Amino acid sequence: GWYWQGAVEHLLGLRVEEGRLTLKPNLPEDWPGFTAVWRLDQGELTISVKRTGTPSMRLDGREESCVELGTLEGNHELSVTI
Repeated sequence: GWYWQGAVEHLLGLRVEEGRLTLKPNLPEDWPGFTAVWRLDQGELTISVKRTGTPSMRLDGREESCVELGTLEGNHELSVTI
């Protein structure tokens, strides 16, 4: 369990605090990115992190600084560039 938590929180940078998902990836330099699926009570959040250009985070195409997980229903896409 601790190994999984360490990989998810520290390496991939996925962390939930007070119902908000934040991303601060700490990927090895030779990793181009990753894709993950976060299961919600009422849907899914597909997360795509890529190492290209200007840092940004977009939820369904809109710029965001974090994701309020409790407000999401259905399927959504989160695109992050680092």
